[in-house]
Amino acid sequence: QADIVDLHVWRVGKSKYACILSLVSHGSLSADTVRQQLSIHEELVHITVEVNQPNAA
Repeated sequence: QADIVDLHVWRVGKSKYACILSLVSHGSLSADTVRQQLSIHEELVHITVEVNQPNAA
């Protein structure tokens, strides 16, 4: 499970987009896994993913 803490998407060309996604993962989710899952969207031509662990209280 992961929570989205920040998401930015912007157009970089005709029907082409870039995105930056920041997540807090409560498991062993990796940035590579998220990028692979998002790769089905051909319009996303540049994807940056940051995965953090929740702060220990």
